[in-house]
Amino acid sequence: MLVSGPGTGLGVAAIMPVGDGVAVIEGEGGHVSFAARHADERAVLDVLQKQWGHVSAERFVSGPGLESIYHVMTGQAGKTAAEIGAAAITADGAARDAVALMQRAFATALANAALTFGAGSGIVIAGGIMPKLIELLPTSGFFERLGDHGRRSQFLHDLPLYLSVDPYAGLSGAAVAAKTAHLAHRWRPVA
Repeated sequence: MLVSGPGTGLGVAAIMPVGDGVAVIEGEGGHVSFAARHADERAVLDVLQKQWGHVSAERFVSGPGLESIYHVMTGQAGKTAAEIGAAAITADGAARDAVALMQRAFATALANAALTFGAGSGIVIAGGIMPKLIELLPTSGFFERLGDHGRRSQFLHDLPLYLSVDPYAGLSGAAVAAKTAHLAHRWRPVA
């Protein structure tokens, strides 16, 4: 099962069955290269590449990412987050396009991660942003993008999709990680 969601960054992890329990595979999936699939995404990507060089998925899919998208789409690129914050963006009716672009970009990131992990048990959407924007999901193109991956489209289309509304899920996960941190020492470098 894939667990992913935007907040201050883009978290990506997988939960896999191991014996009678589960193991969490954590990583830095938010830092993979952003994959633009439409002209509007490429236009924003071009501006962000000039600013950052490498543009990761979380430069689009996060609170700061939403701000960047909005700034570029409204010709305000370069303004600071303090000048126009994510909360103001989501309250602005004209910003629905920016939210929709972020949600489509999130669908691409989810699809790529679900295929990478073989997340046949489904996808859990986590993070602090999506519960606040859930009413915009059906009209954003999110579902169409999530299931549009060529030969693996049917696999993605059939995946159960869940929304985590637990505001403390991250802290609960951190507590479990802290308890099992000793397991990471059983591995040795190959070279």
